[in-house]
Amino acid sequence: MLVALIALVAVGGAIAQLRPSNTVSGASNCNAAKRVTLLVDFGNSRKVHIKCAANFTGTGWQLFGATATSVSGTDQYPEGFVCRIEGYPTKATQGCHSTPTYAQGGWAYFYKSVETGQKWVFSPTGSALRKPVCGSIEAWRYFAPGKAPAGVTPRSNLVAFKC
Repeated sequence: MLVALIALVAVGGAIAQLRPSNTVSGASNCNAAKRVTLLVDFGNSRKVHIKCAANFTGTGWQLFGATATSVSGTDQYPEGFVCRIEGYPTKATQGCHSTPTYAQGGWAYFYKSVETGQKWVFSPTGSALRKPVCGSIEAWRYFAPGKAPAGVTPRSNLVAFKC
């Protein structure tokens, strides 16, 4: 019986490794009462990363630094227009000299809060101008080359809360 139980746990662990999962970094901050969550959806079968900043006051761009998430802007817009998050897409795939076109693919910025009725909203402003509210989820979704970002939303059922 003990051997069967150990085998069942091992199989469950192997299956969990195969399916996409959330990577949570700074879990202690995610339990804080006053936080802003950063969600990065790399698209397709890639993972969704979730990081949180407790007692955060700043812009959506500053949230990258508060959650120790690497971000690169373009040469044209070094802060505010995201070219690369955590090294994706690679330099070989996409240069960061100017703003990528839809044909090249890129990052779309969304947010969700209690005020939005828990629905993803495509941000009408850039991350350097947006001030996330406590309890909100700020999300970045990579869209494939040739796709419009407005029709693609983050793959997450995280729930925003009111602080």
